[in-house]
Amino acid sequence: MSTVHDHEPESHDLVIVSNRGPVGFRFDDRGRAVAGKTAGGLASGLRPLVADGRSLWLAVAITEADRVAAAQGRMDANGIQLELLDVDPAVYSDAYDVISNSTLWFLHHGIFDLARTPVFNERWHRAWRNYREFNLVVADAVAARAPRRADVLVQDYHLSLVPRFLAARRPDVSIVHYTHTPFAGPDAIGILPSEAGRELAEGLAGATACGFHTSRWRDRFTASLRSLGIEPPATFVAPLAPDTTGIRAVASGEACRAERTRIDQLRRDAQLIVRVDRLELSKNILRGFHAYADLLDRRPDLHRRVVFLALVYPSREGVPEYAAYRREVEALAASVNGRFGTADWQPIILDTDDDFPRAVAGFFLYDVLLVNPVRDGLNLVAMEGPAVNEADGVLVLSREAGSHTFLADHCLGVNPFDVTETSRALEQALDMDPATRSDLAAGLVGELRGRTPAQWLEAQIRAARAG
Repeated sequence: MSTVHDHEPESHDLVIVSNRGPVGFRFDDRGRAVAGKTAGGLASGLRPLVADGRSLWLAVAITEADRVAAAQGRMDANGIQLELLDVDPAVYSDAYDVISNSTLWFLHHGIFDLARTPVFNERWHRAWRNYREFNLVVADAVAARAPRRADVLVQDYHLSLVPRFLAARRPDVSIVHYTHTPFAGPDAIGILPSEAGRELAEGLAGATACGFHTSRWRDRFTASLRSLGIEPPATFVAPLAPDTTGIRAVASGEACRAERTRIDQLRRDAQLIVRVDRLELSKNILRGFHAYADLLDRRPDLHRRVVFLALVYPSREGVPEYAAYRREVEALAASVNGRFGTADWQPIILDTDDDFPRAVAGFFLYDVLLVNPVRDGLNLVAMEGPAVNEADGVLVLSREAGSHTFLADHCLGVNPFDVTETSRALEQALDMDPATRSDLAAGLVGELRGRTPAQWLEAQIRAARAG
């Protein structure tokens, strides 16, 4: 077991721990591992806040290029002191694919088909043991590297067991665990095998404090732990804010300007519905297309006057359910286009490239932004789009998205399961008079003004030091 260092190591009073790091690595033409683009929304939001040369970020080496980079030890990645942990690939695969993405993600988002899944067989139990091992490896690495009395900020459901393991090894540090997803309530947490459910709860209870995007997810967390006879740690609510500075920097680039021109050419004079999502089950892409088809069925006058631009990029394609979902999305888009399209009008433009400048161009141009997840911890798209949109666009937002908590007065809220209600909301948004559109758009901007990623980070640090 690791112990507190007797000497003060290099001064890093803040340690961030996450599955994915702030940059991804790739091989250049000479076979060297070099830093590539920022990886993920969490990283893009946090990176400018911790690029002070003092904060330490520990993450996992995911790709082969990452593993080569990990061998270099601690490195400077655009001002961030970064260290990548090279975890046994078999252990990581079970922890990431089987437990994190195929179990905990489904559990917290309520998307299990309980007539068929999950199946907790010996294969799954082996994966849970590897999830435990993965969390132990990360906890040991943090324990060995964190300065005395550091504030350690552990991010998300991949690392739910780390707080307990780390607290046992380093009682001097303050540990905050932040969950970016929803959290399963007592009934849902009971789906897990008893030992695993209890271990999950005990892992999180080892934190100094646990944070969530909304009070709804916080309350489910505390209720779930108490249902298992475990007293929750201190909790706090602090929703993450979009990195609008970074988005505007992308918007000013040549790539985004070219994409705006391309989208305008595709839409011609039609109104534009946009969605930007990962191709992932909880995002509810299929019901969004069904709602649009219902609208076109009821309103022939909208034919050729509206285009649905779906910017949906692949996610976790190694998980069979995700690969199958992508095929369903592609088939439904083709069906809608075959049913309603004409020689000069394609009702749905389905784009599965992971192209952030194109997504930002869509944010600037949309007349309607559809964000209808089955359930979401927050959903940054619902905030990023309105923050930069220049068309007084209307947000149609699922009431199951955490961001609906504070955007409800400035959007059209929908039940994500109700295709008819979603169809009517799209219709209302498209038909809305300019003054009402402008008022809603201004309300969204006003609600988002002043919200920054820095406030979210500061809330975690305050929670660590309050303990």
